[in-house]
Amino acid sequence: MDDIQGLDDVLTDQAKQKKMETFQKDILFAGDEAVYRNGNKIKSGTKFLICGTVLAPDCFISKLIRDKTYKSIVKRAVLVDDIDALFTNEYWSSFRDLYYDNKNQYAEIDAKNFYYENEDEMKFPVLWEDKWHPIEIALKYYSDPIGFKQEMMNDSTILTGGKCFFAVKTIPRTEMDDIDFDRSIMTVDCAVEVGKRNDYTSICVGSRGINGHRYIRKGLLMKVDFDTYVKKVIGLLKEFPELTHIIIEKNTYQGVDAKEIQKKIDEDQQLSNRNITIVNERQMKNKENRIRAMSGKINNGFIIFAKEDEDFYNQILEYQGSDIGHDDAADTVSEFDSRIDEIEIRKEIKSIPRGWLF
Repeated sequence: MDDIQGLDDVLTDQAKQKKMETFQKDILFAGDEAVYRNGNKIKSGTKFLICGTVLAPDCFISKLIRDKTYKSIVKRAVLVDDIDALFTNEYWSSFRDLYYDNKNQYAEIDAKNFYYENEDEMKFPVLWEDKWHPIEIALKYYSDPIGFKQEMMNDSTILTGGKCFFAVKTIPRTEMDDIDFDRSIMTVDCAVEVGKRNDYTSICVGSRGINGHRYIRKGLLMKVDFDTYVKKVIGLLKEFPELTHIIIEKNTYQGVDAKEIQKKIDEDQQLSNRNITIVNERQMKNKENRIRAMSGKINNGFIIFAKEDEDFYNQILEYQGSDIGHDDAADTVSEFDSRIDEIEIRKEIKSIPRGWLF
């Protein structure tokens, strides 16, 4: 049985249980027991070889590893105890910053030169030295820590709590104003209550640069009433005239806020002349998986924050799971990241002089 379980098999407790029951009640009974006659084995029993990746602490593969009935071999690509500590230490953090410097056209060369200049301090043991180079391993980790820890380290802890954001890249907001963007949207996650222990209303104004990088031009965390929240959205639409879409989670106000914002837009002479689309949908996806899926983009600086929004990105750095602390900022940024490439931009149709055709 090769690669017997996938992500769909660990999303719920029922899915995990179903995978185990299928193995125990169906697959195992397809095999034969060994046959002995007069103390001699005359027919071997069926042998099951199961290859797979650990995807959760209680997934099918994890349960088999803990079951003493089975012999198990667990291998990890990098032979260190804490892969996160390794790639966030002083040397590898400097390498990451050099490699993902979007302003330096020689970023890759400079980063590799930095590694070879400090190879004695940066090299680490791997399972197959002739197959994996430390730089290649590091780039795989920075690109997708979740996938790396699953596929390369057989480590499921990143899916079940714990930090997944270790660094954010920031630049001054005034510096962002000089960047060429090809699309800009606003994502909103509302909260009703405003008590100390309640969630925040989070608003993220983000743009995509022509190089594909994401820029969080303004990140807000607020505890405000309904009217103040609507007023803030309208104010941001005026502050950022290039905004074309507002993505609002429907779960909280059931669409009432989207209707009120649309009403305010229609009544405003400045905003009513713009093509602003409001998308108001229920959030059905697993929030924690969605947030952790963007960890590589934030850790390697592909998603860049305004330096002034310290409270906003610090909440992301503190994220350890949906059941610990707040996930408001991370939620709106992940929604922005997943939506920005998909939105359709309606461009103004311009006519040409009739004489140009003749």
